[in-house]
Amino acid sequence: MAGSRRVTGYGIRFGIHPEKLYNSYMVYNDTEIELRCLQVGQTYYFAVDSFNEGGITRGDVMKEDE
Repeated sequence: MAGSRRVTGYGIRFGIHPEKLYNSYMVYNDTEIELRCLQVGQTYYFAVDSFNEGGITRGDVMKEDE
């Protein structure tokens, strides 16, 4: 987006239902993370939000099957 401010970090929300993303991780100074707390065979839903001093941009919920 033209004129947008630089991203400070990302908030990764996840859970086993698309409307219940109760777990989260904050990521600073990187664009990837390895989650080692997930169970094999379980379907998870994720949303990645970006943030900076101007606020938060919410990401869409995505489904990931194991």
